[in-house]
Amino acid sequence: MDDLVGALSKLKSKWMIGGTALEQGPSSWKVKLRQLEKPELGLLAIAAQAGQVALQPAPQGELQACRPLPCLSLPPLPDTYRSRFRSLWAAQKPDASEKAAVLQLMAARGYTVHPADWMPDSFMRLPVCYTLWADWAEEQERDLDEKLTAETWEDFSQAARVQSLHAMRVRDASEARELLASKMDQLPAAQRLQLLHVLETSLSDEDQEFLEHLQGNDRSGKVQQFAQDLLARLGLRTGDQSDLEELADFHRIERQGILKRRQVLSPNKLKNNAQRERRAALYDQINLVSFAARFELSVEQLIDSWAFGDEQADRGFCGMVARTAADKTVLQCVDRVLAQETLSEVVLQSLLGRLSAQSRAEKLPQVMQHADSSCDVVITCLGDDLGTVQTKLVQGSPLLQSMLEQVRERVESDASTIINTMLTRKLFQLGLIVSADTAKILIEEFVEAGIMKMDNALAMLHFNATLLPRE
Repeated sequence: MDDLVGALSKLKSKWMIGGTALEQGPSSWKVKLRQLEKPELGLLAIAAQAGQVALQPAPQGELQACRPLPCLSLPPLPDTYRSRFRSLWAAQKPDASEKAAVLQLMAARGYTVHPADWMPDSFMRLPVCYTLWADWAEEQERDLDEKLTAETWEDFSQAARVQSLHAMRVRDASEARELLASKMDQLPAAQRLQLLHVLETSLSDEDQEFLEHLQGNDRSGKVQQFAQDLLARLGLRTGDQSDLEELADFHRIERQGILKRRQVLSPNKLKNNAQRERRAALYDQINLVSFAARFELSVEQLIDSWAFGDEQADRGFCGMVARTAADKTVLQCVDRVLAQETLSEVVLQSLLGRLSAQSRAEKLPQVMQHADSSCDVVITCLGDDLGTVQTKLVQGSPLLQSMLEQVRERVESDASTIINTMLTRKLFQLGLIVSADTAKILIEEFVEAGIMKMDNALAMLHFNATLLPRE
């Protein structure tokens, strides 16, 4: 091995000064090389191979065979789709949330990613079908039909625990809560917070005692805050009274109207950024029940009385609703937001995540009419039902019309690039939400507007259009 290293070093030295190196090679190579038409090129090829194959670093310890990657409940993409998937990954370079959305679309069509094309580095946000890979990544071994219990807890990865507890929570909320309570003290803060979100499913008064224990005793401030938020959803007043009074001072309540007078709660106009930052921080700390009681209103009256129009205040108030309001109150607030002539999509998006799948589906047509700057709010509204928006719904949307108009304007102005970064992201998102048939139609519309058919910006639409549901 030392002789080979020395020989390769001599070859490299000769080549670096522009000389020939055939005579510097090992004698066993020269016999074969002199039979070639271009022996110097042959020497270069052999030297490159020798460097890659023979000079690999030795392992520091004993090598252990890795367990085989388990098969998932859904098959991997067929070869006919894999090349387009790889092209999509290379062209779009999606972030973590976008990758999760693509995998959700694929799962909805009946497929999973091929591990040779991409292997997730985190499984918490991925579809349920990837749970076995999460176990494999954390070196957990268990039977496929094994149930999560206190005894089998260590056999499950964190992602598998979350998914199993969600299913258990639907089936038997008390059993899930008791299992969670028995394990919380043994987990790091980040995992405790992830698991505590399970209680959002089937939240009831029976959870109050456990949540009050966490609020007063957990080591993590984030866990304490989330437990407090869940208690607020049950209608309990929590939080610091002085902070509540300070937040109330940033608002005024008055009666408006001549024939039909109604109470209106309005945010005060603030003088500087320090006040805005302080009010925003208080919105994140105070719960809706306490805030309503401070003005002697019910939570329903508070939602009806809120004066929309100050975007920063709207964002903070609706964030408070999303964090601490009961489900029916969140739905009431969504209806009020959708009734506004102009609204912030960020405000609406924070609320939609709290709605049930059925409620989101009912609100989708209205949401599509409000989404004009991005598809973020539509993606949130669809949840697990990506790739289902039909042609009629998307073609009449402000978002599609503004995108087509933007392309036409750039074509007419002879812009150096028709597609910019913002438009590329919108096209990617559009490819996530529409059905396969609709994706085909949209590709033709954008080509007609001026985009080259094979432009990388259309990669997600092309992938969607070709990815037909598995039979």
